[in-house]
Amino acid sequence: MNEQLSLGGGLDIVQGAGVMKRDTSAQVLDIDVSGTGYGFNLGAVYEIDDKNRFGLAYHYSPKINATGTIKYVLKGNLSDETLYLPLPSMLELSGYHELNNTDFAVHYSIQWIGWSKFDKLETSEGSFSKDYKWKDGYHFSLGGSYFLNEAWTLRAGYMYDTAAQNELTSISVPDSNRHWLSAGASYNFADQHTVDLGVTSLKGQDVFVTEYNSGAVAMTATTKANAMLAGLQYSYSF
Repeated sequence: MNEQLSLGGGLDIVQGAGVMKRDTSAQVLDIDVSGTGYGFNLGAVYEIDDKNRFGLAYHYSPKINATGTIKYVLKGNLSDETLYLPLPSMLELSGYHELNNTDFAVHYSIQWIGWSKFDKLETSEGSFSKDYKWKDGYHFSLGGSYFLNEAWTLRAGYMYDTAAQNELTSISVPDSNRHWLSAGASYNFADQHTVDLGVTSLKGQDVFVTEYNSGAVAMTATTKANAMLAGLQYSYSF
């Protein structure tokens, strides 16, 4: 729009797939489905100057209509029905600031994730339905960059991510509040060429889960949500 304000947008084609099985002496549930949905994203960046900027981004996610194998012991083969898979929309505010007379920059973000859309999983004819009743989630992150020299930039950050599950918890979908610790680096090995490497340790809180069937306790467990993530990226700017 001008030297300070930039606007952007895009179309998302989202391919989703899901598998859910519950095995006992009889096959209680066997779902293996996939489908495609269409969403969009909009964003804006406002630059105060070349060292300070703010961003705002909105991502609309669709409800995917998935088909495939759907077998439910109470209703039989439901593979002629469609399973609805609702996905959350997201809104994020972020900022970036290079500190005066230093080689450091700080960056941060606050994100809302509309998980309350994930109220239930159900088929088009209502033959299968499972309540989840999730709540909206949030993340709060803070990071820093250190410009070691013209070629290398080092980064580290922390994020707190809130759980989506609310009054209902689920063994099939482990969820909890999570802590993310990340570190990474960028290497500009030539003009316009950059390689980025990042690693993240994710630590989720252990959650004791009780599931009920017709009012009686059917299953208890402690769910965990821990992970190690790594990413490698090459980019060319022009």
